[in-house]
Amino acid sequence: EAEEHKQTALKLSESEDKFRTLAEKSVVGIAIFQENVIRYANPAFGSIFEYTREELLGQDSLKLIMEEDRARVNATPKPVWEKENFSPSTMPAREDIATVEFKGLTKKGQVLYLESYRARTVYEGQPAVLGTVIDVTQRKKGEAELLKMLKLESVGILAGSIAQDFHRLLSRIGSDAERLKEKTQPGSPLGNMVEKIGNISQKADELAQKLITFSGEGRAEYRGVTFSSVLARISDTYPQMQDLIRHVSISTPLHTIYGDEEELSQVIASLPHRMPSCSMN
Repeated sequence: EAEEHKQTALKLSESEDKFRTLAEKSVVGIAIFQENVIRYANPAFGSIFEYTREELLGQDSLKLIMEEDRARVNATPKPVWEKENFSPSTMPAREDIATVEFKGLTKKGQVLYLESYRARTVYEGQPAVLGTVIDVTQRKKGEAELLKMLKLESVGILAGSIAQDFHRLLSRIGSDAERLKEKTQPGSPLGNMVEKIGNISQKADELAQKLITFSGEGRAEYRGVTFSSVLARISDTYPQMQDLIRHVSISTPLHTIYGDEEELSQVIASLPHRMPSCSMN
């Protein structure tokens, strides 16, 4: 029995030597805790929290953790060994590794987002917890920025969709105002009011177009289009222009052009509104 105990102690000593050799060179923070007291800390662990090794050894590890996370981290992994009845030979052959994320504090009080992998172990013949610590602060900030961008993109898509509806509505108002203007006496109160309505709808439509472009909904899609397909789109989008389109006669086939069908239809549909001389007649 004495020889068996000696062999066990020798194996533990050899394991500790190998562990120290590996841990000292690791870029990951590694520490060993016994009842939350730091018994070992590698250089990387000290660097994360901005402490020297000497400052950390013997200190309460909980002071490195934000208060709201202390209980959760302290319970990971749950201590199941009674110190009085502990023996290295009774340690399980395989320990499950527990993962926990928490907010830590540096020596200067800076808050860090940390990820830790922890498992029960034996250190100097006594039960302990071995933990590795990785600083994931930049990753968390990146995830927060990505989430913010996704939210903004969702808002932009919704705004663009609404702006598209406003654009169609305002284009129709502008077109109807222009047609009504042709039937009113220039300079008359009614004629001036109709002209004012047309001008306001035009400015509002320009704002809607800017919002569409900002949201990405107005991003051009260039491909081969024909004048006939543009007229068909105008007829579908602007029903008030169907009478005008029926009067359009193309004697010779036109070449296919490379452009954005939506943009072309908007430009042509706006001509009666933007050029008073262009009328149904």
